[in-house]
Amino acid sequence: MILQLLTVIHNLTTLLFGIFISAFFLGVKPIMKNFGKLLLFALVDVFFYWNINLFTGTAFANQLYPVLVHFPLILFLFLCYRYSLLSCCISVFSAYLCCQFSNWIGLFALTLTKNPVWYYSTRIAITFITFFFLFKFVRRTTQTIFSKENKELVIIGFLPFIYYIFDYATTKFSHLLYSGNKAVVEFMSFAFCIAYLIFLLVYYKEFEKKQEIRQYSDLMEIQLLSIQKEIDQVRNSKQELSILRHDMRHHLNILMTLLQEDSTEPARKYIKEIGDAYDETIIERYSRNEMI
Repeated sequence: MILQLLTVIHNLTTLLFGIFISAFFLGVKPIMKNFGKLLLFALVDVFFYWNINLFTGTAFANQLYPVLVHFPLILFLFLCYRYSLLSCCISVFSAYLCCQFSNWIGLFALTLTKNPVWYYSTRIAITFITFFFLFKFVRRTTQTIFSKENKELVIIGFLPFIYYIFDYATTKFSHLLYSGNKAVVEFMSFAFCIAYLIFLLVYYKEFEKKQEIRQYSDLMEIQLLSIQKEIDQVRNSKQELSILRHDMRHHLNILMTLLQEDSTEPARKYIKEIGDAYDETIIERYSRNEMI
């Protein structure tokens, strides 16, 4: 009885984990309205899955799990929240990948205890812990990631998608993973290598583009600084010219007064003083280097 109850709780918590994490990874806001929509979808999904399970049996229903749960969830997120279909697929596959935390730790507990009760109890506890961690620390990052262009999304979603196909092909639809075939066991390592190479190639090109943009930005900044200096120089020259006009008007008035009084000798001395004063303002060039 306890084992059956734990099995039902485990199935429900795993289903809710996948639905809510897939939505929150995309950027669905954790408000009551969205909680209600996601719970309603979960109830409808459980109803159909339960009926299929009654009519066809558990083994066949588990094989239909992608058709009964994952694909409807992708369509629900796509139609209800208007996210791109590619983002919805990657989000669901990523949530499925995150479910493996509870699976692996549950299998570890089962190996140690040989008791299925500990397997399901551990999985339920780890599911809650994983959900809290992803909701608290990861979902904001994934919101930014899943809003990127399709080219980058394909790279991000490559491994979750490959693992999804690999896991169903080798454990749900067959027993290849447990057959001991070396090619099957080494396949995920091969997939990781491909994903890493694709990541390096694409992001190297992106890095080059960013470097070009940065160099162009630095050049534009230098040009703007040069233009700003020229504007400041023109403004300073304008102020100096204004001061010179004022001084020149003052000097001419003094000279006019002296000439009207027939004081030609004081006028000559005054003109010489003005000339000497302006000679002192001349900047002598000692080098052809403009910086010096």
